[in-house]
Amino acid sequence: MPDITSLVLEAQPYRLRPLLPDDAPALHNLVNDWEVVRMLSRLPFPYPRALADDWIASTLSMHRAREGCHFAILDENNTLLGCVGLRVQTVPQVGRVGMLGYWVGRTYWGRGIATRAAGRLARWALANLDITCLRATVAEDNAASARVLEQIGFRAIGADKQMFVARGREHPVRVFEATRDDLDTPFGTPQSEGAAPANSCWCPPPR
Repeated sequence: MPDITSLVLEAQPYRLRPLLPDDAPALHNLVNDWEVVRMLSRLPFPYPRALADDWIASTLSMHRAREGCHFAILDENNTLLGCVGLRVQTVPQVGRVGMLGYWVGRTYWGRGIATRAAGRLARWALANLDITCLRATVAEDNAASARVLEQIGFRAIGADKQMFVARGREHPVRVFEATRDDLDTPFGTPQSEGAAPANSCWCPPPR
């Protein structure tokens, strides 16, 4: 995985950059919301303020270890709208898979932010990372997130169950996948490491 410490991806009219410790208060304000957290498998509710600091620190460690990348989604005023990221894991009989995740604060729902951000990162990842494909899981009752994935080129490939910490139980999920062939018609041109950001690109969300 390339060094993404200073990487900025344009997802017009939004911008993706690595999370910073100073993002923690705004991140906590957005994600400490039942309507957001109930769709995110790993997050508790209420979401403790200190957990925002810990999670951002963990994303920076993941960046340094080149095991994944997480970005803040910002508008033209540098307001934090949500987050998008992926972690790389090895799946038997498939290979290295980028697991995509995203979320947007409830105030900003319905603006296509998740679609632009997730689509941008998905295309960058397939152009720049040593992965076989991308996958994402969506709670069965999260139709909006499923639409995001379909809009950016993902295909539904099956169903599973995941533990949702905030809900306190396992919950059915839909599994989506995208390969380079699926995303060969881009929303914009994926950029190589060190290239100027692609301004025509757009793209969606932790879930």
